[in-house]
Amino acid sequence: MEKEKKSKIVKGFKITVLTFLGILLLMFLLPILFPGKVAEEVKKFANEKLDGELNFSEAELSFFNHFPSLTLTLKDFKLNGSAPYRNETLVSAGEIAFGINVKSLIFDSTVKIDKIFLSHALMNVHVNEKGEANYNVYVSEAEKPTSKDSNTSLKLEKISIEDSHLIYNDQSVKMLVDAKGFNYIGKGDLDQAIFDIYTEAEIDSLNLTYDHKQYLLNKKVKADLITKINTNSLAFVFEQNNLKINKLPVEFTGKFDFLKNGYDMDFSIKSTDSRLNDFFTALPPEYVTWLEKTKVKGSTDIGLSLKGQYIASQNKSPDMNFNMKIRDGHIEYKNAPYPLSNIFLNFDTKIPALNPDRIQVSVDSLFFNVGKDYLKAIVKARGLKKPVIEANLQASLDLKKLDQAAGLQNMDLSGLLKMNVISKGVYNKEQSIFPVTKGTVLLKNARIQTQYYPKPITNINLLASLFNGNGTFAQTQLIINPASFNFEGKPFYLKASFKNFDDVAYNLKAKGSVDLARVYKVFPIEGLDVKGFVKADVAFKGTQSDAVAGRYNKLQNSGTLELKNIRTQSAYLPKPFVINQGVFKFQQDKMFFNNFMAAYGASDFKMDGYLQNVINFVLSDREVLKGKFNLTSNYIKVDEFMSGTTSESATTKTSTTQAPAAQQTGVVVIPPNFDLQFTAHAAQVDFQGLNLTQSHGNLSVNKSKLSLQNTGFSIIDCPVNMNAAYVSETPTRAAFDFKIKAEDFDIKRAYDEIKMFREMVSAAEKAQGKVSLDYAVSGKLDGNMQPIYPSIKGGGVLSVRQVKMRGFRMFGAVSDKTHTDAIRNPDLSKVDIKTTIKNNIITIERFKFKVSGFRPRIEGTTSFDGKLNIKMRLGLPPLGIIGIPLTITGTKDAPKVKLGRKGEDIEETPYQDTPQSEQIKDGGQIVQPEPSTNSSSTH
Repeated sequence: MEKEKKSKIVKGFKITVLTFLGILLLMFLLPILFPGKVAEEVKKFANEKLDGELNFSEAELSFFNHFPSLTLTLKDFKLNGSAPYRNETLVSAGEIAFGINVKSLIFDSTVKIDKIFLSHALMNVHVNEKGEANYNVYVSEAEKPTSKDSNTSLKLEKISIEDSHLIYNDQSVKMLVDAKGFNYIGKGDLDQAIFDIYTEAEIDSLNLTYDHKQYLLNKKVKADLITKINTNSLAFVFEQNNLKINKLPVEFTGKFDFLKNGYDMDFSIKSTDSRLNDFFTALPPEYVTWLEKTKVKGSTDIGLSLKGQYIASQNKSPDMNFNMKIRDGHIEYKNAPYPLSNIFLNFDTKIPALNPDRIQVSVDSLFFNVGKDYLKAIVKARGLKKPVIEANLQASLDLKKLDQAAGLQNMDLSGLLKMNVISKGVYNKEQSIFPVTKGTVLLKNARIQTQYYPKPITNINLLASLFNGNGTFAQTQLIINPASFNFEGKPFYLKASFKNFDDVAYNLKAKGSVDLARVYKVFPIEGLDVKGFVKADVAFKGTQSDAVAGRYNKLQNSGTLELKNIRTQSAYLPKPFVINQGVFKFQQDKMFFNNFMAAYGASDFKMDGYLQNVINFVLSDREVLKGKFNLTSNYIKVDEFMSGTTSESATTKTSTTQAPAAQQTGVVVIPPNFDLQFTAHAAQVDFQGLNLTQSHGNLSVNKSKLSLQNTGFSIIDCPVNMNAAYVSETPTRAAFDFKIKAEDFDIKRAYDEIKMFREMVSAAEKAQGKVSLDYAVSGKLDGNMQPIYPSIKGGGVLSVRQVKMRGFRMFGAVSDKTHTDAIRNPDLSKVDIKTTIKNNIITIERFKFKVSGFRPRIEGTTSFDGKLNIKMRLGLPPLGIIGIPLTITGTKDAPKVKLGRKGEDIEETPYQDTPQSEQIKDGGQIVQPEPSTNSSSTH
């Protein structure tokens, strides 16, 4: 009996050992028996199913890399993205492994991939501003059917990502997600059209940036998720998702659908009855550092939802809601004598269609104590352009106690703040509506010091009141009595009142000195540099209506304002305008400039003169700033004044195919509310390769129009007289009109030294001699300040005097056709060539000349892109009575000459004015554009 029992044990042990050895042998043999087949089938599958370049250094089939799964491991794996990112990496990894279904491999001779293992990888997801993504590399069955002999399929049951780096950069929604130490395990029946995937994920460091603002930085994330995925419609339903951002628990539910041209989403993020302390752990690191030194108590509820479609091409965006509640809040920094206690907050905001103009903000209640001090507020606002406001703000705070209790970072505060403001109504500037308001703000003996500058701003005192009794501009008054501070031993004092905002009655006195560079160091702003010195001793008193009506005797404006090294930025100009020095004297409605010296980029200016209507211009955006100046400059670089607007350009060549959008620098924008007159002198002016010297003339800026009258300058030592007008219609479109007269213009120097001439008259490369020009043209400029050729209209005379025509292909072609070398390189003298320009066509009126006994006569048309339709009669010696009729077609680079009079008409390119604004026509006069149905293109 014992022997039988022992025999069974031995037999069982042998079977177990043999089975184990068999399995072990099978694990060694399978990779040996099937390596070529598996690798070949996977490669075939990748070629059929992936629309992206795939590379790897070697393939290895093994059970032991991800035991017990049989995996095909690709070393040094790299997959590029889909168009338009075919040259950029989508996924790269030291290795990626595909789990192979062993049963299907042995018994069905098919390769089924049911697992993916990715380790130490970079996953770089990129979506551009148009919504084009780099991850569309998988080709669906409908797009590209699998070949009949394919024995490979993708039916995933598990995805494992270990210690990887995920970047999601979506420029269409201005979102950047950067996740380092990304670990992910996803399980489910992934081969079904609709399936649930169970996910465990951890991120060591998560950064989230939206619209260039950092919202999360170096945050740890842990997540347990259940997600339903519909592969037919590319829809995701987040059914149960528990996240933890540092210590803050978050519930995340919703759905996300991929549309053909965007997304459809319905997200809800909640953290209910959480500790206020845990909320601060989810904030950026500076708050975490502060939290280590602070006692935080209380509870909070947080909710965020995003619902709707995002389709950039249709300008559709989802609705966003955010709300936060705080109950029984308590904040005490470093054992402060008085904590922030009894913190109570109900905050709710809505942004329909992510449109800030429709924002709705509701602070239903905000309250806290600092000892016996308090702040309580109710603020409700709807919209930005015409906001509806309801506010009740009351405060009595010792700022030093508040600073100690809250532990305000990088700043020390002290002083007394009292506030009592009640406001209700609509602000509508167009209809002169103002909220009914009664409010006062008192700041007494305040002091501010930041870590950025060793000296504080002291003795800050402010008593301001705002009152409106009936909701109209006429009943609105703002009184500041007074405002003062002391900085670096220099006091500044301001007293002001503004009454009746329909017709502002102002009374303002200011005296003191301010070093803006030092003030800026107290309150620095990243990316902004402010420097300069202001010294003021001014008094202004009067009404807008008196200034507009010219009743200057009723104005009491006087004093001086001294500026040094002031940098000012304008929406119209891409570079800062720097006032090196200037003394301004105020007298009634005028502001006189004395020894005003300024710079813009490389340009310099010196002005004397005056500005008029300054007070009205400052108080109202509808008023016009007037002035008259003498301006001198050593150097002006016009290119630096271009607005810097980036936009999609219209096609700049006539073509049947659509050219790609080009980036535009923007035109020189002329402000619409200026009426300025200048008598100008500039030693040198540079504009797009043109170098003008000794420029002088009368310049006016009025209603977005710049005019030059009686202007003269020298270019390549040729005196030029010009009248011109220029209007900036949009940031990327402008109109021009100029008349120019130039005497003895050197062709060779023009070709060598002027880029624009070289591009427009490329045939003049070997020509020599001098010409004169009397011409008038008008037209449009694109966003790079380049002419839109179909828009150009005009005409004039080119007078040729002793010009040697060398290398002109048209004359060479005529010479070859007629076997007459005398006209191959003709010398021309005393010839007037009259031309007109319209619809991209230059029409050459008939003209004659003599050369070596021959008497050629030429007329016809050409286009800005070089097409030719020229008729020529070659009069034969001695008198030219007998002539040979010729036509020249083709292009200026490849002319075609044939006998006869029949040419080939050049198709005109009519111009349609797209900006609906005023144009310049007829000698600089502005008229409305004529309607046109023709399409626009340029050459």
